[in-house]
Amino acid sequence: MQIKKTNPSIMRSTGYRIMSGSIASWVRIGITLISQIIMVPLFLNSWEIKTYGAWLLLHSTWAIINIMDLSYHDYIGYECLKQGQYRSAQINEIISSSLAFSILVALIDIVVILILNWSPLIADLVTDDPIILWQWKISLLLLGCNWAITGAWGGILSRWITPFGHYHQLAWWNTFNILLITTLPVLAVFYGANLMGATIAWCLGSLFAHIVLLIFLRSVIRAKPYLRLHKPNIKKGLDRLLLSLVFSVKYYSDIFRQQGVRIFLAPIVGLVQMTSFSTMRTAANVSMQGLSTITNPIMPELMNYIIKKDQNRIEGLFSSVWLGLIFILNPGILLLQYYFPLIFQLWTANKISMNPMLFGFFSASILVFALSQPAFAVVKGINNVAMQIIIALALAAIVIIGSILLIPNLGILGVGISLLIAEIFSLFCFVTLASVYLKEINLRWPAKQFIIALALVTINMLSLFCIVTKSYGILAVSNIIYLIVLTYFIIHIPKILINKIKRILNTSIFK
Repeated sequence: MQIKKTNPSIMRSTGYRIMSGSIASWVRIGITLISQIIMVPLFLNSWEIKTYGAWLLLHSTWAIINIMDLSYHDYIGYECLKQGQYRSAQINEIISSSLAFSILVALIDIVVILILNWSPLIADLVTDDPIILWQWKISLLLLGCNWAITGAWGGILSRWITPFGHYHQLAWWNTFNILLITTLPVLAVFYGANLMGATIAWCLGSLFAHIVLLIFLRSVIRAKPYLRLHKPNIKKGLDRLLLSLVFSVKYYSDIFRQQGVRIFLAPIVGLVQMTSFSTMRTAANVSMQGLSTITNPIMPELMNYIIKKDQNRIEGLFSSVWLGLIFILNPGILLLQYYFPLIFQLWTANKISMNPMLFGFFSASILVFALSQPAFAVVKGINNVAMQIIIALALAAIVIIGSILLIPNLGILGVGISLLIAEIFSLFCFVTLASVYLKEINLRWPAKQFIIALALVTINMLSLFCIVTKSYGILAVSNIIYLIVLTYFIIHIPKILINKIKRILNTSIFK
């Protein structure tokens, strides 16, 4: 059944949906960051450092196992977005044919966990402490079972309603989910929970959030007669699963750069050094995971504008992302770089040493990653799987080879340098691909705004390392240049974005 007329949710302001979804993403970043600020000293005071290291390794391991599920869900989501909001019959077929395979993949996760837990090598990866190791194995199995009960269906059904103007509502639900799964483990540890107890609290938070999601999805789907499940097409569902497995290579690379590097470092530098590296990278990980979702609110609108070849609105969308980078992230990173070393020792209860230069490379990586998001959104939105995989493998190779070459002389600082080089290479690749694609369909990459944003990020990176080296004279000069370039950027903000901001400021974002 096709949509015969525009649904009220579709008619709702594009600016409203983008702004609401973006605010939800930023709130999610804030919640995660605050929870980490509270979690680290609490966990280090309540647990031995090796237990805290096992906790970090637990979630890194689960993130890697869960990649196959997430890549499948995202692939299905982009296939739905490509259909557009007026092709509900095709979207129904995609979802109907994918739901059973999503549950199957979740069951495969559990099998992988059981095999991993039986492996004699797991003690070398985690710890030789038998009690912590037993708790770690049970906790990993709990995470897998929780996903099979909640995320396997929740992720697919959420993609079902996204093309019809509901992304911003799902973004707020996800923020609620993050609030629960970060707050409850902290409370559990505060009241004396061990590794397994904290994991149980995490799972209970996830379960409750998904009950809320189920209620919301039921109300939305019942209100839309054009959204109905029917007999699945097994062949098409299997084909999409196999394609998404290829796509998962890209996700494995991304998660390796964000969290999986912990597993790579643990046997090389030891669990204590790995914990030091991971703790210093907490802010960067939170920001990069959050920033990777910042483009999600604009994805449905971006694909719609690309189909319509609406150059002005495309530039307005991209500039809105760069505005957040320039006015929120750039100054925030500088303040964090300056004050973080002062509070780090208190934060970690003097159990972990601080390396300001390493933290500077983490901060610089965040800025480059944020700058690349509009270009990445184009490549991601058109589902250019082949190029995403090639770039992902290249980035993983840069991090691994760079780390192997630099760690002997620079220690874990070498990993930070490798991560920054990888992000710069990623920026170059995605901007090139986005520019070529837009040109092929008679659109253009907003080069002027991008170059100005690139200049501002470069100046800010220089300021970061001026803070580390205490070169305050150069810092003052760079700040003056930054303000001049910033003024030039403001002058060249697209008019369509200025008008949209004015309209949004005159209305309520949360209606």
